[in-house]
Amino acid sequence: MTTLAQKIAQLPPNLVQEVDDFVDFLVAKHLPNDSSDAEAMQRRKNDIEQNQNIVHFSAEEWEVYCAEHRVSR
Repeated sequence: MTTLAQKIAQLPPNLVQEVDDFVDFLVAKHLPNDSSDAEAMQRRKNDIEQNQNIVHFSAEEWEVYCAEHRVSR
């Protein structure tokens, strides 16, 4: 049976970094040792959700959003 470490060792460096990031996410989500880490992860999650909503904007909606939030286009 292949261990997790052996499987990860077979991945290219960019995927190893993704695994590392995901493990950090899981640790922060399930074992928040420091409230600032948990808060930072929650802010990041909120930012991602907001960005996903922006993707669905029409061109006109994007212009309005940028004007309201002072986002450079």
